[in-house]
Amino acid sequence: MQGRQLAVEIRREKGKGAARRLRSQGMAPAVCYGKGRESFMLKVDPRVLKKSLDEGLRMNTVLSLDVKGIGAPKDPVMVMIKDYQVDTLTDSLIHTDFFVVDEKTPVEVKVPLSLVGTAQGVKAGGFLQPFFFELPVKSLPHKIPVQIEFDVSEMEIGDIARVRDLQTDEDLTILLEKQQGIAGIVSGKVRDALIEAAESGAEVEGVEGEGEEGATGEGEGEGAAETDGASS
Repeated sequence: MQGRQLAVEIRREKGKGAARRLRSQGMAPAVCYGKGRESFMLKVDPRVLKKSLDEGLRMNTVLSLDVKGIGAPKDPVMVMIKDYQVDTLTDSLIHTDFFVVDEKTPVEVKVPLSLVGTAQGVKAGGFLQPFFFELPVKSLPHKIPVQIEFDVSEMEIGDIARVRDLQTDEDLTILLEKQQGIAGIVSGKVRDALIEAAESGAEVEGVEGEGEEGATGEGEGEGAAETDGASS
C-alpha cells in the first residue's frame, strides 16, 4: 500500500501557549496514534498537508508520513486523517489527528454519493430528492472510492432508490440497511412539504414513494474515518 508523502516533525512542547507559538510560525500541532501503538506529537505545515491530499479522495487520502526529529520512527508511517479542527474565523488549521492504517485492516469512512443522469420523473415534472449526500462505508484504506455513483435515469415519480440498488466493489460494505432509501423522485406537492418541514423542523409523513413503506434517512455531513473496532 502506497500513500501520498507528507513531511512532518516531532513536536516536544504541548499546551495552548506552545500551540499558539507554533501557529505564529505557520505550522499547526498534530498527533499520530494507532491501535496498539504509542502516540506521538507532531507539527505540520497546513499548506503542505492540503497539497498532499488527493484531489478526489480528500479526507480519505492515505498519507505516508515522513517523520523527522528525535524519537521519530525510522520508516514512513501510513496514516489517514481521523479528525481536524479549523478556526471558524480565519479558516486556518488548528489541529489534526492522524491514525495509523494498514492494508489488511478496514476503516470506516464516509464517501460522497453522486446521483447521475436525468430521471424520467424529473422530465415529467417531479423533483430529485437526495436523502444522503455521503454514505458511511467500511473499506480497506487503499480501496476507498472517490464517490459512489447511482444512475437515476429510469426513476419515475414515486420511485425510491435504496442501498440494495447500488453497485459497489465486493470489498466495500455500506453501513446502512439494504432497504434504506438514498434518493427519491417526488412530486411538487411533496417537495413543497419537505421544504416547509425543513424550515419548521416538523416531520413529513408518507414521503417515501408517496405512500411506499420504508425509511428515507437523513442527509449526512462530513465525518472522520475510524479504524475497524478502534476508538479515538
